[in-house]
Amino acid sequence: MLDALHGIRKAVQWKPGKDIFHLKKRQKMKHLRLSASLLDYHEVISALVENERNIIYLYGFRGTHYYAVRGFDLCAGKNG
Repeated sequence: MLDALHGIRKAVQWKPGKDIFHLKKRQKMKHLRLSASLLDYHEVISALVENERNIIYLYGFRGTHYYAVRGFDLCAGKNG
């Protein structure tokens, strides 16, 4: 599981087709601008998981890893 936590900090990986599904969902919920691209979304996710102030929860279910982030502090991410 520790390898999985390191993995999410290196690259966001989606199941086939789920990247666009989640992007559209976040846009609909107004968490992202309607003009946001998948790259923009990946940058937000990367900033969240790279910030040591935020807590990353890792859940394993039937061999698949799921992540949740608590904190949502972007200020000290890779760009700040």
